[in-house]
Amino acid sequence: MLREYNSPLEKTVASTILGSADFVNEITEKHLNTKRADRNVPALKALSAQPSLDTIIKTVMSLIGEDDELSKKASIYLCHRYSGAKLKEIGERFNIGESAVSQASRRLEMILAKEKTMKKKIDEIAQEVIPTRNCSHTSLNPEFFSPAIRRLR
Repeated sequence: MLREYNSPLEKTVASTILGSADFVNEITEKHLNTKRADRNVPALKALSAQPSLDTIIKTVMSLIGEDDELSKKASIYLCHRYSGAKLKEIGERFNIGESAVSQASRRLEMILAKEKTMKKKIDEIAQEVIPTRNCSHTSLNPEFFSPAIRRLR
């Protein structure tokens, strides 16, 4: 009689690490948090500590304000740049299409290249939402796990 078994590789994180969420977190903190994301190693981005969409949006709203058009543009830009979320997920959150996410992000980036005071404000917000590397709060706060690790929890 043949038995069907689930592949243990289904539970790999970022196609590279197999183990519990605690094990993945330990490996990430010890060996990967000091490395910068690299196009040639996409698993580094998947394993890096990234803020959730909610964390970014709440931070932007608290520092810029809720009704301001800039807060929506800044939220889209920062979510696109730092959350690791897919364009579809960001678009659904803001009720816009995937290409609109890219366009809004690119347009704000062009404005930031010209408007230094606005760039400084966006950079301050980015510093608030980007988890500090080699900091123990990433292991305690699930919002700072990459989406791949959050699925294990």
